[in-house]
Amino acid sequence: MPKQNSRNHGSGGEVTNRLRLLRDLEFGQLESLDCPDCNKQAVSVWFSHPRRDVYRTWFVCSNCSFRMRARNSRRPKFYSDERLSHESDVYDDRLLKLTRLPEEEGENS
Repeated sequence: MPKQNSRNHGSGGEVTNRLRLLRDLEFGQLESLDCPDCNKQAVSVWFSHPRRDVYRTWFVCSNCSFRMRARNSRRPKFYSDERLSHESDVYDDRLLKLTRLPEEEGENS
């Protein structure tokens, strides 16, 4: 999987554009969202569910290399198996194997 878009623009506009993606998701818009990088309506929402009670939301542009991932505290409101990305699932599972969530640390103490 390509690296996540990790450019640090430092501009308020960049943050605003990324927050807009999250807001659009909250309203149920899962397709044709505005891409913060290429400014095309080409971002789709996908999900990963690599472990029980672990969910991630992915924003992926079909026009450029923009990708953004959000960590969810619970099952996303618009989650569906049809929007489950196997590629993102595998990526997130690998990350989880390298890191420990705060909840997991408490279980092993």
